[in-house]
Amino acid sequence: MQRTVLIITHNEALHIAECLESIGRQTVVPDEILLVAHNCTDDTVGIAKRFPNVRIEELITEERGPIYPRIRGFELATHEMIACIDGDGVAEADWLEKITKPLEREDVV
Repeated sequence: MQRTVLIITHNEALHIAECLESIGRQTVVPDEILLVAHNCTDDTVGIAKRFPNVRIEELITEERGPIYPRIRGFELATHEMIACIDGDGVAEADWLEKITKPLEREDVV
């Protein structure tokens, strides 16, 4: 099962490095890390670019709120399994493993 970690951000320059570092420490390595920077006016994107395995999409919209970058991330993700986290979140090392393990079972949809 291939996994995309989708990170949505809005001006998270103070937190995005810690978030990305936590994704890099996962016990199950994500196949894709996708960051959607929504209407960012700070250095969120610049900081995220320091992480070589992160695909970055800058999204500029008139709309506000987390639903717009999340929908865009779902459109861009290359894998069916998408784990979402906000740019100011920090994931425990086994986060991705714990939330995706049950989906490996055939009787879970």
